[in-house]
Amino acid sequence: MRITREWVESCRTEKGGFTNAQIHILQNCGLIETQELKRGWIRHLVGKEISEENARMFLFYREMKAEKSRDMKEKCFIPQEATLF
Repeated sequence: MRITREWVESCRTEKGGFTNAQIHILQNCGLIETQELKRGWIRHLVGKEISEENARMFLFYREMKAEKSRDMKEKCFIPQEATLF
C-alpha cells in the first residue's frame, strides 16, 4: 500500500506520538533511517510503499507499552532479506 500522511497520523498513540515498536517496523522495512527521525520523517514516508502485513503491524503496535517494545526489538519478527553466498 502507498503511505499517506493521513494514514500515518491515524496510527498515532492516544497521547499523539509513536511507539518504539512502530519506528522499529519502519526501520526494518528500510523506509526510514535513524538520522531521519529528528524532523520531517513523516514527510519522507509519504508516497513510499509498505506491505499490508507491515502496515497492520504498524497500526497494531501503537498500543504497545514501552517494556514490551524493548522485548520485541530483541526478537526480529519482520523477515529480512537473506544474503546469498
